[in-house]
Amino acid sequence: VWAVGCLLAELVTGQPLFPGTTDLQTLQLILETTGGELTEKQKKVLENNPIFSGVDTIKICNNPNHSSIEPRFEKLDATVIDFLKLCLAIDPAKRPSCKQLLEHSFFGTSLEEFAEEMKEINR
Repeated sequence: VWAVGCLLAELVTGQPLFPGTTDLQTLQLILETTGGELTEKQKKVLENNPIFSGVDTIKICNNPNHSSIEPRFEKLDATVIDFLKLCLAIDPAKRPSCKQLLEHSFFGTSLEEFAEEMKEINR
């Protein structure tokens, strides 16, 4: 679901969503863009990752520059922004499933209507 949000953002803007040049910079961009804060599990994984040995992960995770996604995509329709926010929730447990996303108004039809349309096409 995270990848769906990243791809959609890149498709509508033509630009990488998190254009960091290092893993650490990319993480900072993610946190700044989503306005999120890493979960305790994510913080623990980061702290135990040898790549980030000696890095002040607490400082990165408590970045005061946290924002939200809206300013970055202010020209997009509110439905698209809502869809992006759902996909890019920093806590994986708070992201909807793919099936739930298919019910989002972004797609314009319900999952049932889509299934019926596919049946018609395949006849």
